[in-house]
Amino acid sequence: MNDTSPADLSPLPDSEPLRNCPLCPRLVDFRMACRAEYPDWYNAPVPAFGDPDAHVAIVGLAPGKHGANRTGRPFTGDAAGNLLFDTLRRFGLSTGNYDARIDDGLQLKGAIIINAVKCLPPENKPTGGEIQTCRTFFEEQLASLSNVRSILALGKIAHDAACRALGMTLARNKFAHEAEHMVPNGLRLVDSYHCSRYNQNTGRLTDEMFANAVHRAAAHPLKGEEAAEIRTDRLVLRKARPEDLDALHAMLTDVETMAHWSTPPHRTLQESRDWLQSMIDGSGMASADYIIEKDGEVLGKVGPYKLPELGVLVRRDKWGQGIGLEAMSAIITYLRERDFPYLVADIDPVNTASVRLFEKLGFEQSGYKKDAMLYDGKPVDSVYLRKDL
Repeated sequence: MNDTSPADLSPLPDSEPLRNCPLCPRLVDFRMACRAEYPDWYNAPVPAFGDPDAHVAIVGLAPGKHGANRTGRPFTGDAAGNLLFDTLRRFGLSTGNYDARIDDGLQLKGAIIINAVKCLPPENKPTGGEIQTCRTFFEEQLASLSNVRSILALGKIAHDAACRALGMTLARNKFAHEAEHMVPNGLRLVDSYHCSRYNQNTGRLTDEMFANAVHRAAAHPLKGEEAAEIRTDRLVLRKARPEDLDALHAMLTDVETMAHWSTPPHRTLQESRDWLQSMIDGSGMASADYIIEKDGEVLGKVGPYKLPELGVLVRRDKWGQGIGLEAMSAIITYLRERDFPYLVADIDPVNTASVRLFEKLGFEQSGYKKDAMLYDGKPVDSVYLRKDL
C-alpha cells in the first residue's frame, strides 16, 4: 500500500494535512473506499506542487480520482494536466516534459499549484462545509508564498476560495474567464475556466483561451516609469508610430524575413496596418514592444508584445550586423531594471540562428513541443527557452 505522507511530497511541508486527515467524514469514507478498491494508488490529501519561491500561484479545485488522487501530484494523470502543464511550459513556468507520472522529472519554475480542497470529493464536488474545513490549509499555504505576484484561479470554487483568503468580497469580484481582480495587498487574481476534460470537450475552454488566462497571470506589470525610447550605441528603440507602416510592410511581406515568424508573410497592406496598430495600442508598461531605428531608418521591432515572451524581427538586409543582439540586450536590461522576473522565447528549432542568438543572451532551453502550431497550414515544432532576470 502507498503510505507516502503529503508533507514528504510538498514544497510547503509544514502546512500539509496528515495522510489520514480526519476532518471531513464524507471525504474520509470516500478515501477509505478508494483505498480498498485501488490499494496501490496514493489515496490521501494531495500536497502542493511546484516552486516555493513562485511568483504565480495556481489554485485548483480538488484532486481528480484518476489523476491526483491516483498519483499524488496535482493535475497529474488526467486530461486536465495535459493542457495545464503544456501551457505552463509554453510560458516558461516549467522545465522537463510532463508524462503523467509523478517521477517524470517535471518541475515548476516560478509557479506553484495549491488546491482549495486537498482530498478527493465524490463526483468531484466538495460541499461548502468541506471547502470551509480545508480553508485552513489553503490559506496557510497561500500566505506562505511571499514572492507571489498573481494568482490564477481555475474555476469558480477556486476563485471564491482565493477571494475569501485574500479578504475580497465575492459580490465585487465576480468570476469570469480572463477576468482580473486587484487584491488590496497589491496582488492580482486572474480567473480561468477549469482545464477539465469536460470544459475542453464541450468547447467551453479552448487551448488558446486557457493560454490567454495563463498569460495574464504571468505578465506582471512593470515597476517604474515607462521609457518612450531606449538608446544603445547604435540604435534607438522607440514606440511605434503610424508613419512606420511602409517600412514595416516591406519587412512583413518579405518571405525570408518571415520564414520563422509565428505568422506567414503579409499579403495585404491592411494586414500590416492592423499589425502596426496592435503595436501602438499595446504601448505601455504591459507591452514594452519597440521599433528598432538607426539613423532615422526603421530596421525592425523588438520586445515582448505579450510579456513574458520576447521576440525580435530584423530587416533581412541588416542580418549579420548584431542588430538583434544589441536591441534585445537593451530590452532585457530595461525589463530587469523594472523588476520583471523572467522572459521566454518560442522558436522554430529549424531557425538555428535565432536559437543561438537567444542562447548568447543567456536563455536556456526549458522544453520542446512537436507540432506546436500551424504555419501556413503546416505543423511546426517549438523549442522553448527561458531567462531569469
